[in-house]
Amino acid sequence: MDLRVLCGISDTTYQVLGDIDLQLGEDVTVSKFTERYRLDSLNLAATQNVFEQKYKPLVGLYANTGLNAVYAPTILNRFGFSAGINFTMTLTDGKQRNITQQRTSVLMKSTQAYKNFFYNQNGVRKNRVLTELKAVTERLVILEDQLKEYQKLLEFYKLELSRGQISVINYVTTLKSVMTTQRDFVLLQSNKQSLINLYNYWNL
Repeated sequence: MDLRVLCGISDTTYQVLGDIDLQLGEDVTVSKFTERYRLDSLNLAATQNVFEQKYKPLVGLYANTGLNAVYAPTILNRFGFSAGINFTMTLTDGKQRNITQQRTSVLMKSTQAYKNFFYNQNGVRKNRVLTELKAVTERLVILEDQLKEYQKLLEFYKLELSRGQISVINYVTTLKSVMTTQRDFVLLQSNKQSLINLYNYWNL
């Protein structure tokens, strides 16, 4: 039902979800989350490169022609053209070029610092998830052994109950304990899958 709410589906038929068996992905050395920092650096470098272009000398050629065809017999005397060369170079800009270079350099260092911070933070984050996952896995092993022992005990109690050697209250109390343990086991299994999913997400 939660999945349907998320997807905006109005269907209310009962569905049995298959078991989930997620596996931990291999630890990556280059995270896809750092792609934004690479793109930011490229954007800064491109912006600085565009800014630097206006400081290069610029040479241009131009030409035009014209015709004043008012009187036909003298039309050859009324044709003309011109051509020329223009040269543009920035002589001074009030140190704007130097200021922009320094600004870009600071922003590049800041982007690299954010990238390094992410790697440090992400390493701690993944280690924390792995630690929690280890604790949950150990708890699952304990609960699984406990459920096996409960099943043996229930089988024994059934036999004793059929002979009238124990009370029904003892059997029901044990059955409640089994149900509680099973509930805890299922919750831990769900937590384990969530932790694996979380690790794999940050391990992209």
